[in-house]
Amino acid sequence: MRAVRPPRFAKAVPAASAAVLSLLLAGPALRAQDPGTTCLVCHGDEELVSPAGAPLHVSAEAFAGSVHGRAGQGCVGCHADLEGFEDFPHAPDLAPVVCGRCHAAYAGATLGEVHAVPSPRLIAEPVLCRDCHGYHDVRPSTDPASPAHASNLAATCGRCHAGAGANYARGRVHETAPSAPGSPAGVVRAVYRILIGAVTAFFLAYAGADILRSRRER
Repeated sequence: MRAVRPPRFAKAVPAASAAVLSLLLAGPALRAQDPGTTCLVCHGDEELVSPAGAPLHVSAEAFAGSVHGRAGQGCVGCHADLEGFEDFPHAPDLAPVVCGRCHAAYAGATLGEVHAVPSPRLIAEPVLCRDCHGYHDVRPSTDPASPAHASNLAATCGRCHAGAGANYARGRVHETAPSAPGSPAGVVRAVYRILIGAVTAFFLAYAGADILRSRRER
């Protein structure tokens, strides 16, 4: 999080207040327009910051070029608790965005992969979708500008994994259910299940035969 100097915050407050006043004066006409446009009345201000100093600016151009902007997904599509909201400014603490509402397959896969493995580090600081894909400028992983693009994975993974190299781009990050059986990880998983079952059955049979033999010798 960037440290924000008091002058910058002082400048942002009047700007945000003026934006909120324009919302109130606009009345029903503004409420009837696109919710994303309404949000950008305040969040389009580059100087807007939270009371804690976190930047709240959203680039309209970056969002329009994102996967959500191109798909026609507006702000309330992710920030569902603001749907139908009219009493601006809204509360500073919004409900967390749940990507799994639309990306259920990937959300389910993420729960079963390495970033969801319980560990003290991940409990203290869980890995969220936005940590790898970004916030309002999410782009397809095939886009060279995306932090999830193969050419950028070393730098993206390196934020948490010191020394991450080119090999990070070779592995699969999400193991989605439809592709799991035929993927390398899916094949290995199937082989392990067969081996575990076979070894368990052999052990039980061997133990049972040994018990029967010891009883006969008595």
